[in-house]
Amino acid sequence: MRKILVCLLLVAAVALAGNTISVTPDPAGVPAVSAGESNALIFSDDFESGDLSAWNVSQATDYSLSDSPGGDYLPNTDSWAAFNSGNAISLAGTSSPELTFWWYGKYFMDFDYMIVQGSTDGSSWDDLWDTTTGDEETSWTEVTVDLSAYSGGDFYLRFFVHSSSVVEYDGGHYNNLAIFDGSDPIFADSCNTMDNITTGGANDTWGTEDEGTADQWFCADVYPYGGTYHGAGGYIMYDNNVDSYLEAAGIDLTGTSTAALSCYANWDPAGGGDILTVEVDTGGGYVSAGTIAATSDYEQRVVNLDSYTGGTVDVRFRLVTDGSGTAFVPLIDDVEINTDTGAVTEASWGEIKTLD
Repeated sequence: MRKILVCLLLVAAVALAGNTISVTPDPAGVPAVSAGESNALIFSDDFESGDLSAWNVSQATDYSLSDSPGGDYLPNTDSWAAFNSGNAISLAGTSSPELTFWWYGKYFMDFDYMIVQGSTDGSSWDDLWDTTTGDEETSWTEVTVDLSAYSGGDFYLRFFVHSSSVVEYDGGHYNNLAIFDGSDPIFADSCNTMDNITTGGANDTWGTEDEGTADQWFCADVYPYGGTYHGAGGYIMYDNNVDSYLEAAGIDLTGTSTAALSCYANWDPAGGGDILTVEVDTGGGYVSAGTIAATSDYEQRVVNLDSYTGGTVDVRFRLVTDGSGTAFVPLIDDVEINTDTGAVTEASWGEIKTLD
């Protein structure tokens, strides 16, 4: 099972305007403000909502169906996800229908598996394909299943997952499901929502998850700095040649002269070519405001934003990696932007796609 061995530091080093300041966070994990820092809060996110509703994320494009969104599947599971809202899919008039879908994931040998099941009545199920002969796929792989035995009538479709109590893995991710008769589509589901899917069974955790988890920022609940959730720059290990960001748009710094972004970060890159920066856009494009220095444990980081005050800005964390190796993804928690005036208002955040 994937684990990140992370210890929380109670005393962190903060680099601000070239000086090192010792800062001790309070027991609740809220960043302390040292003497001389601006103290009017303009933006804050401790990620405890469990989503990224105040952020824009670079790889949020498509969703996939998962039997364990955001983590490993549960032990002792016998649950299912049925398509077409559990209703029949008509194969009337077909002669050689085929089911196609894409999947990646990992199950525990023959003990844990997913089975594609078909039925003519929605109650008695036939096993059509399973993962037990190939329990792991590390990249998206297309599967084709012959449905000719069901041509001419109603067809019910579901994905059934079973797990033992031995060990748990990431499980399966499934996308772009379609049924064709020749080249003509009969039924299709991109799995972007759960509108066409019903679920059930023991330990049912079926849901949608973002496809690009290797590059995707999302909320995670494993070893946050404080509370339950934090922002993570991917799933466990980041990839080579990543360029992704976590952005808060429309921060109003009108009427201010000083500002600073603070956060608690756990960021230990594989090499000097892997960089996590804070960037600011005042209207002419993003520029770097500062780098989040490496640390093997949570430490507070402060980036001075004085040069960008006086108007509305967009602020983002940007992760760029080269091809020299991978390491644990950056973890960001308790983000704040502080300024020296209380006469400011938070921006209205646009709708973005988050990890369900």
